[in-house]
Amino acid sequence: MSILAANAAYDLNFTRTHLFIIGEALAREGRLGEVLNLSYDVLRIRKSALMVIARCPVRDYIGGLASNNTANVAKMQDALISNVETTGETAAINLSLFFEAVEDGRFDPVMPIGYYDESIITDMKQRDSAKKGENPIADAKKGGRIGGMQGITKGCALFDGETMCAELDEAETRFMNLVRGDYRRGTFAYPLENGKTASLLVFPNKREITVELGGEKPRALVKLRLSITVERDPGASIVSLWEAGERERLASYLSGELESVFIKCRQAGSDAMGFGRYASMRFFSTEAWEAYGWKKEYPRLEVRFEVELALDDEYMTRHGG
Repeated sequence: MSILAANAAYDLNFTRTHLFIIGEALAREGRLGEVLNLSYDVLRIRKSALMVIARCPVRDYIGGLASNNTANVAKMQDALISNVETTGETAAINLSLFFEAVEDGRFDPVMPIGYYDESIITDMKQRDSAKKGENPIADAKKGGRIGGMQGITKGCALFDGETMCAELDEAETRFMNLVRGDYRRGTFAYPLENGKTASLLVFPNKREITVELGGEKPRALVKLRLSITVERDPGASIVSLWEAGERERLASYLSGELESVFIKCRQAGSDAMGFGRYASMRFFSTEAWEAYGWKKEYPRLEVRFEVELALDDEYMTRHGG
């Protein structure tokens, strides 16, 4: 990077960079901080540039983002942030937060994962295929998807410091974001006792997290108050049984899923949910916090999740609740 900058000092300009796309192999090597620090110092990349891990050749992922319209690449930064807030199925982090996580040690980075799916039939691909006498619609019926971009961003990569160590799928990422505070709304699948699946739109109303460090091992308590809008309920069993145990069953299900995602993060050595932020509040100086060694204690952390639910009034009224 230094050689490039020295030989093309007036040609390399990254001050308007919106997105850093990083190959998965580099992320797993544990040298990401070294590369980014050097790039930031030499190329003056702005701290607000977002970061994505590519689970495919980086060039393919970028090409997939532009498969319908090249403007999609320029809008990717806003789209990522919006996707986190409206679906919760991925993550968003910029250079500034990455360096803070790695150097400060109060939480670990999480990054969105990018994929390339050439089977998606884009608008451009439809036009090109039609000119050749092909039938992309018929191909789609065999399993392809029509519309959208071939570059897909979903789930997230977990990091232990600057090293990628594991990943979460979209559903797991939603639960992680609930605890992190990055989640605004999203749809959860809820398995019913009748064997069918309901779709629930979940809105967080209140989030409280406390961490205690005085016992034999660190402990945390997460309290979440959630508002539920039922989007799909086969048999309308959620409303009819809400006060007859369905509320408690759903709360127990959500608590169990939250705990499962936390355990996966803990086993990977990643404080992706950010409990270190709350643990650091127990110390009165940076020196005392660093001496405690949160990353050494984190694998022993035990967390209890308490979920309180409120069913959407409008839905209950429509269904006679």
